[in-house]
Amino acid sequence: PPLSPPPRRGLLNLHHDRHKNKGERLATFMVYLTTVDAAAGHGGETYFPAAGVPPGDQVAEEFEREHRTGERFIEPACELARLCEERLDAWRQAANEEKDEQEEEQAARRIGVGARAQEGCALVFDALAGDGESAGRAWHSSCVVTGPEEKWTLTFFKSPMPLFSSMLMFG
Repeated sequence: PPLSPPPRRGLLNLHHDRHKNKGERLATFMVYLTTVDAAAGHGGETYFPAAGVPPGDQVAEEFEREHRTGERFIEPACELARLCEERLDAWRQAANEEKDEQEEEQAARRIGVGARAQEGCALVFDALAGDGESAGRAWHSSCVVTGPEEKWTLTFFKSPMPLFSSMLMFG
């Protein structure tokens, strides 16, 4: 019998928006160009498994360690990715329940934050913490689209001004 493909996971690629060899990006701006019906279980979200969690969170601390070593991507088969998949499942379940603002904030402290792909909506997020250190909470992943829709985005990155450019402007 033919081999069946492995089951699709929820998270496509856990990563941090940073240049491979050129340091940090300061911010990411992303616009959804299409809508994916996540409420119907079609996926397509952008998910931040360590955003909004309290200090000392196991996942956020592991992301910080990975970031300090220069990692940009998390292997899908590792324990950290498994924990993030569990948080994604919990976030999706919570996102489909009626909650007031305080309950939503409390849920984020345990399971992270996400955004559903909705045409015309935009995300803006910092890649660095306010003190200029790495932001473990900025690790994120696009989620697999399992329905008939396609997910299209337009993404811009803000990087620090190159030294040479800043010398021309301010020198």
